Amino acid sequence: MKRSLLVLLFAVMAFPACAQTPAYSDNILAVVNEEVITLYDVASYTYPVEIDMRKQFDLSRPATPAEMERYKSESALYAEELTKLRRNGAQRLIDVEVMYAEFVRQGYQVPPDALDRRIDQLVQGHETSKGDYAKFEEELAKRNLTMNSLREQMYKTIAVEMLERTLVDSRIVVTPAKIERYYQEHPEHFSDPVEVRLSYIAIRQGDLTAPQFTEKMTAISNELRADGSNFDALIAKHSVDPKNAHLGWTKEAQLRDDWKRALPSMTTGSVSSWAVSGKGADRKGFLVRVTEAKNVTMHPLDDDLRKQIRSRIYTEERRRLSSELVAKLRGQAYIRVFFEQNKGDDASSTEG
Repeated sequence: MKRSLLVLLFAVMAFPACAQTPAYSDNILAVVNEEVITLYDVASYTYPVEIDMRKQFDLSRPATPAEMERYKSESALYAEELTKLRRNGAQRLIDVEVMYAEFVRQGYQVPPDALDRRIDQLVQGHETSKGDYAKFEEELAKRNLTMNSLREQMYKTIAVEMLERTLVDSRIVVTPAKIERYYQEHPEHFSDPVEVRLSYIAIRQGDLTAPQFTEKMTAISNELRADGSNFDALIAKHSVDPKNAHLGWTKEAQLRDDWKRALPSMTTGSVSSWAVSGKGADRKGFLVRVTEAKNVTMHPLDDDLRKQIRSRIYTEERRRLSSELVAKLRGQAYIRVFFEQNKGDDASSTEG
């Protein structure tokens, strides 16, 4: 919450004068208690991200029918992503409003010197004004903002940070016992990646019917069960690509997903079920065997690793507690939204 608010506020002010926030109507998207969130509020909030997102799509004017199809496809994808971004932006602004309302209800206030320092930080870091308050206010005016409106936004930003420090950060305690337990329960984060050498039998459906192809896979599996040590002989007998059937050391994360799903474990001698991909004559089946596996080596739990784990636990705990706090405050607030929501979002109208 803290980082997203600050990053977006700084990003808006970092854009040159020509990149002004586009004009949007003041259609109401949500009401939180007595505060109104408009389309303009959301578009202003998401605008810096929209600029970067737009660069990911080819929205250049089409010159040929083929380019028109490309343009339609890209435009549709862009519109879909933009809708998601603004929907999430609206939900984030709702979160800010319910947290700010709790800040006010608790009787807290932002110290004036804290607000002044934050504003000064913004002015000093602005690439155009470079610490000149008069130039900075000129830049604000180009974006239909004033120093007073900026101070109001910044006040709310700091207020949310203070509330989180009081109601979230103060509850997080990372003990040595928690660090030890996290280390033991999450070996995948603190060990060298599993590496394996694999061999595989690859067969192709070709002219076979689907039932015949299945029968062939079953027959090979039965042969393997009859003589489990004869995998190399089965490769030579059945595989369509026996010369490339033996792979060198490979990290587990780099293996094909269907192979990983088919293998019961990454231990030496483990044999997969059939992994099938493709359609029709190009349908292929793979039977994979772990020829050799390197044992997982856990990194020692030294001071540096303890610091990393402490930071990881703190971040995860903070995210969980922040989500719980927002959910609780939303439940106590009057919230009404006027836009389509994702599954899992709050109901369109709630009143606490």
